Amino acid sequence: MPPLTAVQAARAAFAAGELNIAEAGAKAVLARVGEHMEALALLARIAHRTGRSRQVAALLTRARTARHRDAEGFLMFGLALRDLGAFSDARVALDQALRLGPRAPEALVTLGQALRDLGQWQSAEAALTAALALNPENNLARFNLGAVRLTLGHLREGWPDLIAGGAAIQTPVRLPGPEWRGETLDGGTVLLHADGGLGDAIMYARYVPLVAERARVVIAGPPTLQRLFATLPGLAGFCGDLPLPPYDRHRALGDLPLLFDTALGSIPAAVPYLTADPAAAARWRVRMAGLPGLRVGLVWSGNPSYPGDRERSVPPAALAPILAIPGVSFVSLQFGPVEAPAGVRQWMTEVRDLADTAALIAALDLTITVDTAVVHLAGALGCPVWLLNRLNTDWRWLLGRDDSPWYSGLRQFRQTEPGDWSGPVALAAAALAERARGAGA
Repeated sequence: MPPLTAVQAARAAFAAGELNIAEAGAKAVLARVGEHMEALALLARIAHRTGRSRQVAALLTRARTARHRDAEGFLMFGLALRDLGAFSDARVALDQALRLGPRAPEALVTLGQALRDLGQWQSAEAALTAALALNPENNLARFNLGAVRLTLGHLREGWPDLIAGGAAIQTPVRLPGPEWRGETLDGGTVLLHADGGLGDAIMYARYVPLVAERARVVIAGPPTLQRLFATLPGLAGFCGDLPLPPYDRHRALGDLPLLFDTALGSIPAAVPYLTADPAAAARWRVRMAGLPGLRVGLVWSGNPSYPGDRERSVPPAALAPILAIPGVSFVSLQFGPVEAPAGVRQWMTEVRDLADTAALIAALDLTITVDTAVVHLAGALGCPVWLLNRLNTDWRWLLGRDDSPWYSGLRQFRQTEPGDWSGPVALAAAALAERARGAGA
């Protein structure tokens, strides 16, 4: 097999998740032709994916000086650098890929993603638009273009591409029967299925009362949402497992902003639309009665399996300026088996589901969190919440503002450089100190 075909086969195996086959194929290319940029960069991506961090730098150093260098090699090199969070270097490599070869949609899509990572949103939009012009069937370009346009505040332009592109690149939920298209169903039932993460489901749940004006509404989603969503106005039922209940139409929760033609000025923004159990919240307040000062919930990291978790999560040590503020007692709201920083109380082992989490949040004076489901939960409850937000922000948090049209109680503290949490943490610490002084006055 010629080297080009062999490395293409290895790349295809990598894309399919067959990492052993991909690694064997890339090594075979090196054995045959010597230092080959694309093969070395592919091996670096495999090493990164499999946790062999010590090998990554050495492989990328070899790739940088490889004898066989072409557009495909620089593309793979750029992808490897982006994996590592080296976004500026990734952009340089991707620019070189586009100079050496035809304006391939894949290179333009990856360039658009790297530009987004660097906070260069208009340039990202241009690259992704060019990729889609070259190949209108490139759904990764479509999805990313939709996300960029939403981030820029162009909601009506962004929804169609985000939803259509996302449905094509993700494993679709295929339900029998016709989709709901917004029509009134006299006595009929619409099944809304949760098609994203927990935070997405909480955010889009605000549309349920609008759907309920036209049909009976049932949601199918993760069981952890069931007791929480029982407080949602207009919801007739919740299904946390198979079999599904009878329904007349179905639709993904994430499609509702498009169906209701949502623009910045028409977001259903009334909060709270979810409610914590009053008795459970009261029990937490009694338990916290002895904690001095403000009672502040804290979340510093998300689900590590989420592709962007490294960028959105804050190393616990970086929170030191916040944790040092006097007159504050901190309570962990962190999911999973993680060790809380010193001085942060850990009660999440007693939490069964998001209804329990809601009761704990409702008993606090403030929640400070990175971009996880907790920011949506606190926001939907109408509780004050501060978001420590990464530079390559998720689309829903928009740009150039420290509030949110989705949650009136939310305040943002944003990075100005990728990976640097010192700025937002310092601003949040100063704001928290001021709040603590006011509470103690």
